[in-house]
Amino acid sequence: MIEVADQLTESAWSQASRLAIAGAGLVGPEVLDRLDAMSAAELGELELSAVQVDDDGVIVAINPAALDLAGVSLADSIGHNFFTELAPCTNNRIFRGVFARGVNAGAMNVVFFYAFTYRLSPTEVKVHIYRTAAGNNWILVRRR
Repeated sequence: MIEVADQLTESAWSQASRLAIAGAGLVGPEVLDRLDAMSAAELGELELSAVQVDDDGVIVAINPAALDLAGVSLADSIGHNFFTELAPCTNNRIFRGVFARGVNAGAMNVVFFYAFTYRLSPTEVKVHIYRTAAGNNWILVRRR
């Protein structure tokens, strides 16, 4: 069973990496390169959900669009784990597995389609997980 799950994670990583390379990301490189330097106001101006998490998935920064999508307040997000508290439907080998692989590799630029199912009816989204040159992890999400 674990072998099948590992193959699924590998397949998801491979497909997600190809999408990112093909330029199918949610934002261009000019935005990706500025994520770490953006103020809360600038993050709020993005037309997508943006969540910065540490290597364990603990939320460091989050913009209003992400708070709206998750249906939580700022106080209920910062310092909480994205995978187990904010969006537990992502705590699986597909979503979290791709994230963990990128953290272990020290580099991440992956794009994939997903359906959020926690706290709301199934919501189809496009996800872009990116690790900046400074080593900060960003989860970007746009409804499809």
